[in-house]
Amino acid sequence: MKKLAIAMFAAGALATSFISPASAAAPGPADSGCGFTTATDNSPEAPANSQTGVLYGGPIAQNGTLTCTIKVNVGTHNGAYVNGASRSATGTNGTTILNPGVVSYVSPTGEPVYLCDQFNDGTTTWYWDGDLNAWTTNAAAPCELAISAGTDDPIFDPINDLIESLDPTLCEVIKLIPSVPPVLEITAEGDVYVGGVFIWDCPPYEL
Repeated sequence: MKKLAIAMFAAGALATSFISPASAAAPGPADSGCGFTTATDNSPEAPANSQTGVLYGGPIAQNGTLTCTIKVNVGTHNGAYVNGASRSATGTNGTTILNPGVVSYVSPTGEPVYLCDQFNDGTTTWYWDGDLNAWTTNAAAPCELAISAGTDDPIFDPINDLIESLDPTLCEVIKLIPSVPPVLEITAEGDVYVGGVFIWDCPPYEL
């Protein structure tokens, strides 16, 4: 099973969303950006190299529009992509949250996958810089490279051992994501089902 996720360390703990630093009118240090978990879609109707999973973001403690975009083989915010997926949500009551929603996209072997966070507060569009780990107004800033585990993929194989060691910790974070039946169901172990399809395996492993 090819599993993709985006994660980072914040306040000493592993989180599946980005935590932005303090920066002027940018989202604040307690705000979270985007996150996703996907796995190989082996359903008969799915195109070759398909990934299916959930994409989510926030909360950001201000009104605005949060856009979370998965891009395959395109690593900048302003880069046009062919394969990928995007979702947005607009906050109107002082908080902006993109609730977990199902996405599917084609991820050919050997092509890196990036997650791009964008937040528009009504006057300024902010982009999460994956190199600087900070919000910026530069649309050419790099997005964040996804982590891959169990891919048999030449780009990601060197970090497979590292990801296996992090998987138990990542699964503890996944358990905190609320289920949205029947679209998204997360078990007590952290296994993830999207539309009834098993797409993420946490210890004890079933696949």
